[in-house]
Amino acid sequence: MEVFFLFLLIVIGVLVIFNLKKRQGLSDASFPYKRRNYLLTNAEKSFYHALQNCLNDSYVVFPKVRLADIFFVSGKENHRSHLNRIIQKHIDFLICDKQNFTPLAAIELDDSSHFGKGDIDNFKNSVFLSAGLPLYRIKASYNYNPAQIKETLKATLNDLI
Repeated sequence: MEVFFLFLLIVIGVLVIFNLKKRQGLSDASFPYKRRNYLLTNAEKSFYHALQNCLNDSYVVFPKVRLADIFFVSGKENHRSHLNRIIQKHIDFLICDKQNFTPLAAIELDDSSHFGKGDIDNFKNSVFLSAGLPLYRIKASYNYNPAQIKETLKATLNDLI
């Protein structure tokens, strides 16, 4: 029995070493990925900080969340087709309850990247509406007034701000 475990340990060790060597053999050229220098644009960073200042400590804001992480497709009919429509799209900011991470509202900053993409914006609006999750659209800027953000959000998020 001891010989079997020793043999098994040697085989696992060889496999681990072989796998590590194989991974080390991959050159940077085989992976064309590079780290971005930033996650959020300047306008998004400015809005994020203003939004954080509006919310109390019971809530957390997540930037750039995929719709497929917020919503699921109910039912089996055309499941893959409906999932494919949300899997590659994201929302700029998602406000969640800090205790259990329940999504409470989402915010989309409408900047120049939204011009000519009315179909995508309308689709996102419909997804949020059908799921009963508020979606706010705010015009992108480099400066945000927290009082204006509070005013925009207060109809739905009275207890948040």
